[in-house]
Amino acid sequence: MQKNSFRKDVQRAESSYDQFVKSYEETRVAESADIGKSTILINSKALVNEKPVGPEKVLNMAIAAVLGLMVSVFYVFFKHYWNESK
Repeated sequence: MQKNSFRKDVQRAESSYDQFVKSYEETRVAESADIGKSTILINSKALVNEKPVGPEKVLNMAIAAVLGLMVSVFYVFFKHYWNESK
């Protein structure tokens, strides 16, 4: 009999705790929403670029060519070293 009484008390305490946590979270979310409204300032409107932004093909090709040349020179020296060390 006493076990059932303790179980009911525990269930009531858990229910109360769950309700408290839920209301605390709701209050916290409401406060953060109010803070967000007061801290956002719009200084100026967004500007639209006249010229669209895109990849610079010539620069990318130049970088690829330089890197390719460096890798090929490294490969030739490494192959020469490998053959000479045998």
